[in-house]
Amino acid sequence: MKKLLMQITVYTVGDRMVLEFFYNKKIKRLINSRVDSKEKIWKIILETSKLILTGNLVSKKNAEGKLIIDTEFRRIFFSQKLPSAENKHFSFQFPFKIEQNANNYTLKTFSQATDIQSAHIQVILSLLDKGILSESRGVYGIQLEFCELVENTLEELFLSKKLVEDLDDILLELFLFEPSYIRFDEDKKNANGKIHPLFHFDIFYSQQTTLKLGLSKLYDLDYFVKFLCEKEKECSFISE
Repeated sequence: MKKLLMQITVYTVGDRMVLEFFYNKKIKRLINSRVDSKEKIWKIILETSKLILTGNLVSKKNAEGKLIIDTEFRRIFFSQKLPSAENKHFSFQFPFKIEQNANNYTLKTFSQATDIQSAHIQVILSLLDKGILSESRGVYGIQLEFCELVENTLEELFLSKKLVEDLDDILLELFLFEPSYIRFDEDKKNANGKIHPLFHFDIFYSQQTTLKLGLSKLYDLDYFVKFLCEKEKECSFISE
């Protein structure tokens, strides 16, 4: 059964709660180019979290694409609105716990059940702007003076001890979660037989580990969600 809560369409699939809503131009700018770094994944998560917490959502008419979160599987799905009308959608794990509270939603960490507030999100976005995950300045995506940079930034913001403790927990959750990134692509522009299949999965976001898995058919968003979130169904097989 579907219902509208704070412009979020809520429905259940079996015992699972699913949230569905539309995203804005800020998120569109983030996902318009390839998701290829931990920094970009963090930014997408944080901007999405801001939408969930504030309820500052957009109507379908003004939407740049659809966003779905399956709360049990903790997967977030994005569909992209493209002039070419090609199907492109991707998914990765959502690191925070989503709870419904009256007419809004709250976000918490799984490790310490820390309530995530808009203030936490803004501080972490500030840290990203300072380059804490800049791959050009660090090793394995974390710059060498990471701890010092975080400490200095938090001191500059004159944050309370409680807020700093909360941020430590939220940052740890972001560092430790497994993204499990996968993207479906219908790529007419670059299609080239079996070298670059028209339909394919891009698996893993990092340029060092990414690989393509060719497909023989179109996967729309609904099928893509079912493919990743329905454990009780028979396993899908991929063959030549």
